[in-house]
Amino acid sequence: MMPDATLRVAEAEDMPALHEVLLSLARHLGDGESFRSTPEILLKYGFGKGPLFRALVAETGGSICGAAVFFAEFSTLRGAPGVYVQDLWVAEPQRGSGLGRRMLASVMREARSWDAAYLKLATHAKNPAAIRFYERLGVVTDRDEITFVIEGEAWARLETGA
Repeated sequence: MMPDATLRVAEAEDMPALHEVLLSLARHLGDGESFRSTPEILLKYGFGKGPLFRALVAETGGSICGAAVFFAEFSTLRGAPGVYVQDLWVAEPQRGSGLGRRMLASVMREARSWDAAYLKLATHAKNPAAIRFYERLGVVTDRDEITFVIEGEAWARLETGA
């Protein structure tokens, strides 16, 4: 049995290790070629002027065995702030130990600082283990929402009106 992991808010010094686990997650999902974050980018946007995300890390034996990246959002429909979990990663040896559940609960406690009333997340359709994990927790699919992304050339065309 794995020892219980210690959860804590990530610090600037954690960004190289956080980058490695997020890159590992991207590779696992087949997105390694698309992964653009670097430790410097994580440091800039997580710890620079007006941080855009927060992170929690879980450790055992001085090594990161779990990570959650999250940020505040607001729902006009709900009339309340919420928390969006961008990434949740648990090391293979810790999977099934309850660490993922503990990390989400910890994210929710952190998000209470901005009065979050709900948690929102997405997972890859290519990640059936994550889908089963979220379903066991009672997370439901919002069948009324379809996520769209605009970036690159489409972003430039829309921004400039071209």
